[in-house]
Amino acid sequence: MKRRDFINFAVAMGFGAAAGFPRLAFADNAFTPTYKRYRPKLIDLTQNQQKKLFGAIKTYANNNNIIKQHSLDNGAHGLGADRDQFGIQHEGFGVGEGRGRNFFHWHRNYLKGLEASLPADVKLATWAPWETIPTIFKDPGSETGNVRQPNISADEFRLWCHELIAFWCGEDGMGVCLSFGVHFKTHIRTGGDMAEVPKAPKAPIFWTWHAFIDDLYQDWLDQTAALRRKSCDDYQPPPPPKSLPFPSPKTPWGNTPPPNGPKPGDYTTTPFVLGMQQRHAKTFITDAGLSVGSESDFPNDRALVTHQDPPPFTPLKRGQGRVDISGKLDAAEPPIEWDPPPAPSFGGMGMGM
Repeated sequence: MKRRDFINFAVAMGFGAAAGFPRLAFADNAFTPTYKRYRPKLIDLTQNQQKKLFGAIKTYANNNNIIKQHSLDNGAHGLGADRDQFGIQHEGFGVGEGRGRNFFHWHRNYLKGLEASLPADVKLATWAPWETIPTIFKDPGSETGNVRQPNISADEFRLWCHELIAFWCGEDGMGVCLSFGVHFKTHIRTGGDMAEVPKAPKAPIFWTWHAFIDDLYQDWLDQTAALRRKSCDDYQPPPPPKSLPFPSPKTPWGNTPPPNGPKPGDYTTTPFVLGMQQRHAKTFITDAGLSVGSESDFPNDRALVTHQDPPPFTPLKRGQGRVDISGKLDAAEPPIEWDPPPAPSFGGMGMGM
C-alpha cells in the first residue's frame, strides 16, 4: 500500500457522508482495542493452575544469579525516572534510542529460562495491568513482592493493541516508547519489588507481566512479517483501521453541515509517525497535506519521534493542520495526549486550525 493511499483514506474512515460533506466521528465511536495473546491469561487459569504456576515461579526465581541478571546495566534497562502515587522516585525501566530491540529480545530470552524450567503440566500465563491480580500472586505481601493492583486501563496500551501495533515502523522506536511509557508506569504503579529494577523478578507477577509484553511483540512480528517490511526506510503502513482509534473532534454543526462548508477532500488524518526517525516523520506529515509544527529534543534528523500531537488518525484540514513532534524521553509523559483535540471552528470556507 502506497503512502499516498494511506493518507487519502478519509472515505474508509467515515468521511464524505450524504450531500458530499465530511462527518467527523464522535469520540464514543472509536474502536475498542484488543490484545492478541499467544499464552493463556492468568485470570483464566483455575485456582489450582495459578497455584502451580506461582510455586514454579517462586522456585525458579529463588536464585540470586537469576535475579541479578535483571539489572540497570544489562542493555534492556537503565534510563528514565518517575514518581509513584506516594511521591517516591523510581528509575531505570526505560531504554534509549538504539536499545528498543534489546528491550524485547533480552526479556524474551529471560522468559525462556523460566519456561524451560516449568513442569510439563504448567504453562506460563500472561497478565495485563487492567486485569485483576489473583490473590495468590498478591497476598501475603512478603511472598509476592508487596505488589498491588495498578490503576491502569487497557486504553493506555492502545498504541500497542492488535489493531495498531503494525503501524510501528520498527522494533527500536516501538520498544523505546513502550519502555518509557506504560511499561514504566506499570512497574511503578504495581509497586513493591516490581518498582525496582534489581528486585522486580522477585515478584511472581513480573513474569506474567513480561509474558504479556512478549505477546505484544510477537503480534508485531507476525503482522509486519506478513507486510514483508524490511526496515523503516522502506516503510509502508498497513491498511487503516476500520474506525477511528482515537477521539476526534465533534462536528460543531451536528448532522447538518453549514452552507459553503468544507468538502471531503479538504480533510486528511494525521499519520502514525511515532517511533520513526525525524526525517521520515516530516515527510509523512507533509505528504498528508499538513505542516510540521514544533520540533523539540531532536539531536539530529535520525533521532526517533517519541511524542506526537495530535494523535495518529486525527482529522485535520489540509493546508492548515499541523503536527507537533518531539524526541523527548520522559517516563512521566505519554507518547500522545489522550484528551480529544478542541472542536473545529469555522470561518469562511472551512475549519480553522
